[in-house]
Order: sequence, then structure tokens, then C-alpha cells
Amino acid sequence: PDAVREAAETIDAEAQRLDRLVTSVLDLSRIESGALQPDLEAYDLRELVETAVTRLRPSIGDRPVSIELPDELPPVRVDAVLLDAVLANVLENAARHTPPGTALAIRAACERSDRITLRLADNGPGVDPAEAEAVFQPFHTAKPPGQGTGLGLAIARELAEYHGWTLQMAGGPPKVPRNTFVLDMSRGTR
Repeated sequence: PDAVREAAETIDAEAQRLDRLVTSVLDLSRIESGALQPDLEAYDLRELVETAVTRLRPSIGDRPVSIELPDELPPVRVDAVLLDAVLANVLENAARHTPPGTALAIRAACERSDRITLRLADNGPGVDPAEAEAVFQPFHTAKPPGQGTGLGLAIARELAEYHGWTLQMAGGPPKVPRNTFVLDMSRGTR
């Protein structure tokens, strides 16, 4: 019956949410304790980004994603699994906090031979500049609450810093009209 099916779907969704929460807490704990050992290799950034976007399509939904990466980008020295986790956390955060159909953009620039900057932007409602650093704090959730665990961006930043990179929000006052996360991969290139 419909009522049983509905209850089962709710139980399944809550079990998946709890699994993500436990996994996120464990990931954050491993990062902070230094138990995570990166497997650094040279990769084509375009391939890593396109693979992540394809894998995340169910989470991103019908949002169009534009990927603009110059052909002349040098390979990046990364742990592909950890970079995928950074991209996943930022993109899933964008999908959670923007209306369906909102465009997402991923752009990269090679400013020097040893510096690649990756920008992940959305056309969502934006963030108050006073919150730009707070969004990276563990368990900090957007208003209204209940749209996430408040761990995704904290984990993304920790993983970025683990590589020697920085992850921050960019934008201007009074509200960032579009959220832009900037991943500076300076020390990760080869």
C-alpha cells in the first residue's frame, strides 16, 4: 500500500542521511588526527572534474553545469579521491542551497606554471559576507536549518588544506549575489 511505501522511502532517506553524517564525522576525525594518507599522482584536472560532475548528477539534479577549463592546464599532483571529495562537498552544498534549475559553473585558470585556481560558482541566493568564513566551520548550517549537517564545507576545506591548498568564498557586499568557492591549488601542481 501507498502508506507503507511512503514510510519505507522515508526510512531509507533518513538512513542514507544518517550514513552520510556518520561518514562525514569519521572523515573529519581522520583528517584532523592526521590518519589520512594521500596518494599523490599527476592527473588531468578536466578529467577529474568531469568525472565528479557525472558521478554527482543525481545530487545536482537538473542544474546545468558549465565546465570551462583551458586546454593548456598542466597536470595537477593530487590524491584523486580526496579532490573528488572536495568537489563533491562543494557541488552538493550548492545543489542543497539553490533552487532547482540553478546554473553551476566550474572554471579554472592557470595563473603561473605552478598555480591553478579552480572556481565553483552558483547563481543561488548568496551568502551574507559575515558568514563567508563561518560556512567552513563544522556543524555550521544555513538558515533555515535542516538543509544539511554543516560538515560538507568543513571537510572540503580540511581536504584542500591537507594538499597545501586554500578553499575560500569570494564575492562582494552586501550579499554575495552568487556563491563562488575558490580552490587555489598552488602547491598541488607539478
